[in-house]
This record gives sequence, C-alpha cells and structure tokens, in this order.
Amino acid sequence: MYAYPTEDGMGVLTSDLPYPLAAACRDAVDTYARMMKKDGDERPIGQLRASVLSDLILRPWDTSRPAITANITLLVPMPVQRCGSGDLESRSDVAEVDGVPIT
Repeated sequence: MYAYPTEDGMGVLTSDLPYPLAAACRDAVDTYARMMKKDGDERPIGQLRASVLSDLILRPWDTSRPAITANITLLVPMPVQRCGSGDLESRSDVAEVDGVPIT
C-alpha cells in the first residue's frame, strides 16, 4: 500500500489487490457514495467517494478502539509589575487567584 502527496494538500492512496477484490472495493465505495448523493448530499461524487473510503477504513463510529488522548502543557507569559512598597499580604492592589496573591 502506498500513499503520496499530490497538489494542494491532497494525496493518493493505492493498494495492489487481486483485480476481483479491487473491483469489488471500488464498486462498494461507488455504491455507498451514490446512495449518499441520492439521499441529498450535494457534494461532488468524487468527494463522496473519498469520504466513504476514509470512513470504511478509519471507522470513526467504532467505539471498541481506545480513544486517542493527549497531554498538553500551555505556557503563557504573564507581565509582572511592581507597584510601590509593602508586603504582599497587606496590599490591596495585588492580583489574586482564589485569594492567593500572584507573585
């Protein structure tokens, strides 16, 4: 099986199959795409075929597979300003989060 990029962010996926199997796969994808078109989907038939093929391979409705998770750490710089003197506990102009001064 091969995948290679074409233009404008598109790509081609190919697979070398016995011809009867390749023809059956092509027919199934085309049949499902034409059913979508008949049911009112206004996208071009080629776009519908691509959607059908990717859905049949990736099976986004299949909940038996583990979900994909990720951990994201977001670092946001915060400007620091010094306003006069005095300790942080007694100052009223210090920003707080849940009652704790931000230092």
